[in-house]
Amino acid sequence: MKRIFLASLLAFALSPAYCAMTLITNSPAAWRLESYPGGQGVVVWFTSSPCTNGQVTFGATASQADANRFWATVAIAKTTGKKIFVYFENAGAPASCPIVSFGLDSE
Repeated sequence: MKRIFLASLLAFALSPAYCAMTLITNSPAAWRLESYPGGQGVVVWFTSSPCTNGQVTFGATASQADANRFWATVAIAKTTGKKIFVYFENAGAPASCPIVSFGLDSE
């Protein structure tokens, strides 16, 4: 009985960290990309994220090269009609949904 209790407790303790990462996979045709000077970098609006107006952004540790690659990936997906995937943290939603990883979908 103790093992079941400990396993349940461990699963419950680890579940918030697992649930904080979310995946969007769709066409970015309706997304709006904006670039803000002064440190905020690239912001994406109208995704299906739970943040205000579907916003996802890069965190403080993202480099300008990360933002440039993201901008290029979204531009390629928009022009070719391909889907893109974006992993983001939703623990701070609706105020903050920082991008963790992204790329073109394999379809």
